[in-house]
Amino acid sequence: MPADRSGAFLSVDRTGIQLLKFCQHPCARAVLPKQTAEGGNALERHPSIRGLHAVVLFAKDLEKQKRFYRDVLGLHLEADYGDAVFFSCGEQKIALFAPSHHPEGAKRLEGAAKGISHLEFRIKRADKAYWDEKLRAAGYHAYGDNYEDEDGNLFHFVYED
Repeated sequence: MPADRSGAFLSVDRTGIQLLKFCQHPCARAVLPKQTAEGGNALERHPSIRGLHAVVLFAKDLEKQKRFYRDVLGLHLEADYGDAVFFSCGEQKIALFAPSHHPEGAKRLEGAAKGISHLEFRIKRADKAYWDEKLRAAGYHAYGDNYEDEDGNLFHFVYED
Protein backbone atom coordinates (compact mmCIF):
# COMPACT_ATOMS: atom_id res chain seq x y z
CA MET A 1 0.00 0.00 0.00
CA PRO A 2 1.27 3.50 -0.67
CA ALA A 3 2.46 5.62 2.22
CA ASP A 4 0.48 8.68 3.25
CA ARG A 5 2.16 12.10 3.69
CA SER A 6 3.42 11.09 7.14
CA GLY A 7 5.22 8.09 5.66
CA ALA A 8 2.99 5.65 7.55
CA PHE A 9 1.18 2.83 5.83
CA LEU A 10 -0.50 -0.42 6.75
CA SER A 11 0.63 -3.69 5.30
CA VAL A 12 -0.51 -7.25 5.86
CA ASP A 13 2.10 -9.88 6.61
CA ARG A 14 1.82 -13.45 5.36
CA THR A 15 -0.15 -14.48 8.46
CA GLY A 16 -2.79 -11.82 7.77
CA ILE A 17 -1.75 -9.48 10.61
CA GLN A 18 -1.86 -5.78 9.77
CA LEU A 19 1.38 -3.99 10.50
CA LEU A 20 1.96 -0.25 10.74
CA LYS A 21 5.14 0.54 8.85
CA PHE A 22 6.98 3.72 8.06
CA CYS A 23 8.41 4.67 4.71
CA GLN A 24 12.19 4.97 4.81
CA HIS A 25 12.41 7.33 1.84
CA PRO A 26 14.13 10.60 2.84
CA CYS A 27 11.25 12.76 1.58
CA ALA A 28 8.78 11.09 3.98
CA ARG A 29 8.30 12.97 7.22
CA ALA A 30 9.19 10.80 10.21
CA VAL A 31 6.27 10.09 12.50
CA LEU A 32 6.82 7.98 15.58
CA PRO A 33 4.06 6.14 17.43
CA LYS A 34 3.32 7.48 20.90
CA GLN A 35 2.21 5.56 23.95
CA THR A 36 -1.52 5.84 24.69
CA ALA A 37 -3.07 5.80 28.16
CA GLU A 38 -4.12 2.21 27.51
CA GLY A 39 -0.50 1.26 26.85
CA GLY A 40 -0.87 0.83 23.10
CA ASN A 41 0.77 2.81 20.33
CA ALA A 42 -1.08 5.37 18.27
CA LEU A 43 -0.07 8.04 15.79
CA GLU A 44 -0.29 11.51 17.27
CA ARG A 45 -3.64 13.10 16.34
CA HIS A 46 -3.89 16.65 15.08
CA PRO A 47 -7.24 18.30 14.39
CA SER A 48 -8.32 17.74 10.82
CA ILE A 49 -10.63 19.30 8.28
CA ARG A 50 -13.76 17.12 8.28
CA GLY A 51 -15.01 18.11 4.85
CA LEU A 52 -16.14 20.92 2.63
CA HIS A 53 -19.30 22.60 3.90
CA ALA A 54 -19.95 25.06 1.09
CA VAL A 55 -18.61 26.75 -2.00
CA VAL A 56 -19.79 30.33 -2.30
CA LEU A 57 -19.81 31.90 -5.76
CA PHE A 58 -20.32 35.50 -6.78
CA ALA A 59 -22.87 35.75 -9.55
CA LYS A 60 -22.96 38.39 -12.29
CA ASP A 61 -26.73 37.86 -12.57
CA LEU A 62 -28.08 36.27 -9.40
CA GLU A 63 -31.56 35.52 -10.80
CA LYS A 64 -30.18 33.72 -13.87
CA GLN A 65 -27.76 31.71 -11.74
CA LYS A 66 -30.52 30.86 -9.26
CA ARG A 67 -32.68 29.52 -12.09
CA PHE A 68 -29.75 27.51 -13.50
CA TYR A 69 -28.90 25.76 -10.22
CA ARG A 70 -32.56 25.21 -9.30
CA ASP A 71 -34.22 24.50 -12.65
CA VAL A 72 -31.42 23.05 -14.77
CA LEU A 73 -29.34 21.17 -12.18
CA GLY A 74 -32.33 20.46 -9.95
CA LEU A 75 -30.66 21.50 -6.68
CA HIS A 76 -32.92 22.15 -3.71
CA LEU A 77 -33.14 25.86 -2.81
CA GLU A 78 -32.64 25.99 0.98
CA ALA A 79 -32.70 29.74 1.55
CA ASP A 80 -33.17 32.94 -0.45
CA TYR A 81 -32.12 36.23 1.14
CA GLY A 82 -32.59 38.40 -1.95
CA ASP A 83 -28.88 39.05 -2.52
CA ALA A 84 -27.76 35.54 -1.49
CA VAL A 85 -29.19 32.06 -2.12
CA PHE A 86 -28.19 28.66 -0.72
CA PHE A 87 -28.69 25.28 -2.41
CA SER A 88 -28.13 21.84 -0.91
CA CYS A 89 -25.83 19.62 -2.93
CA GLY A 90 -25.55 16.28 -1.13
CA GLU A 91 -23.98 17.03 2.25
CA GLN A 92 -22.50 20.29 0.96
CA LYS A 93 -23.99 23.61 -0.07
CA ILE A 94 -23.55 25.90 -3.02
CA ALA A 95 -24.25 29.54 -2.30
CA LEU A 96 -24.63 32.33 -4.83
CA PHE A 97 -23.95 35.88 -3.68
CA ALA A 98 -24.48 39.25 -5.24
CA PRO A 99 -21.30 41.29 -4.63
CA SER A 100 -23.29 43.54 -2.30
CA HIS A 101 -23.84 40.60 0.09
CA HIS A 102 -20.12 40.17 0.82
CA PRO A 103 -18.15 43.33 -0.06
CA GLU A 104 -14.84 42.09 1.42
CA GLY A 105 -15.02 38.94 -0.71
CA ALA A 106 -15.93 41.00 -3.79
CA LYS A 107 -12.79 43.15 -3.31
CA ARG A 108 -10.63 40.04 -3.45
CA LEU A 109 -11.85 39.21 -6.97
CA GLU A 110 -9.64 42.08 -8.14
CA GLY A 111 -12.22 43.53 -10.50
CA ALA A 112 -13.71 40.26 -11.80
CA ALA A 113 -17.51 40.21 -11.98
CA LYS A 114 -17.76 36.53 -10.99
CA GLY A 115 -15.77 33.93 -9.11
CA ILE A 116 -15.47 32.18 -5.78
CA SER A 117 -16.32 34.32 -2.78
CA HIS A 118 -15.06 31.87 -0.18
CA LEU A 119 -14.90 28.23 0.92
CA GLU A 120 -16.40 26.86 4.11
CA PHE A 121 -14.71 23.90 5.80
CA ARG A 122 -16.29 21.68 8.45
CA ILE A 123 -14.32 21.10 11.65
CA LYS A 124 -15.10 19.96 15.18
CA ARG A 125 -16.12 22.85 17.43
CA ALA A 126 -13.47 21.68 19.92
CA ASP A 127 -10.78 22.27 17.24
CA LYS A 128 -11.66 25.94 16.66
CA ALA A 129 -8.85 27.32 18.86
CA TYR A 130 -6.28 25.00 17.28
CA TRP A 131 -7.05 26.20 13.75
CA ASP A 132 -7.32 29.86 14.76
CA GLU A 133 -3.94 29.81 16.52
CA LYS A 134 -2.26 27.87 13.71
CA LEU A 135 -3.56 30.11 10.91
CA ARG A 136 -2.94 33.37 12.77
CA ALA A 137 0.61 32.33 13.68
CA ALA A 138 1.31 31.47 10.04
CA GLY A 139 -0.06 34.84 8.81
CA TYR A 140 -3.26 33.56 7.16
CA HIS A 141 -5.80 35.52 9.22
CA ALA A 142 -7.82 37.88 6.99
CA TYR A 143 -10.44 39.49 9.25
CA GLY A 144 -12.97 38.39 11.87
CA ASP A 145 -13.31 34.60 11.67
CA ASN A 146 -12.05 34.54 8.07
CA TYR A 147 -8.71 33.35 6.77
CA GLU A 148 -7.02 33.44 3.37
CA ASP A 149 -4.88 31.09 1.33
CA GLU A 150 -1.67 32.04 -0.49
CA ASP A 151 -3.63 33.74 -3.30
CA GLY A 152 -5.88 35.66 -0.92
CA ASN A 153 -8.91 33.37 -1.44
CA LEU A 154 -11.10 33.53 1.64
CA PHE A 155 -12.29 30.64 3.76
CA HIS A 156 -13.81 30.09 7.17
CA PHE A 157 -14.99 27.20 9.30
CA VAL A 158 -18.41 25.79 10.10
CA TYR A 159 -18.41 24.00 13.46
CA GLU A 160 -19.79 20.56 14.17
CA ASP A 161 -20.16 18.85 17.53
